Amino acid sequence: MPKDTRILLLVIVTIAYDILGYCYFIIGFTYGYLILQKGFSYLFVGWLAGWQGDNGGLLFGRLWGRHKMAPWISPKKTYEGGAGAVVFSVATMVLCCALSEVPYLSLIHICRCRRIERCRSRWSPYH
Repeated sequence: MPKDTRILLLVIVTIAYDILGYCYFIIGFTYGYLILQKGFSYLFVGWLAGWQGDNGGLLFGRLWGRHKMAPWISPKKTYEGGAGAVVFSVATMVLCCALSEVPYLSLIHICRCRRIERCRSRWSPYH
């Protein structure tokens, strides 16, 4: 490959990385701002799920981690740790939704709706 072509390719790749970096930054903060408009609890639950995912990845990776994910990038990352991160994040989100007072997400609301539905069907003449 000629030297001019390599320099041009390097410039294009550098500009692409810069543009994608700015987009990542702007889109991330935009979504954070929009989520914050819904309420601080939404932002807190997202942060908590990420934090617990890191804890689950560390715990599962240390206890059961045998299969390396990408040793040339990060030598201690394992597939078991990745699965643990997903399990802990999902469990945190489910627990937060179950205990929250967000309509249509909490188990309390679902149980309340089921009770009302049973009462309606019991007393409904069109049943």
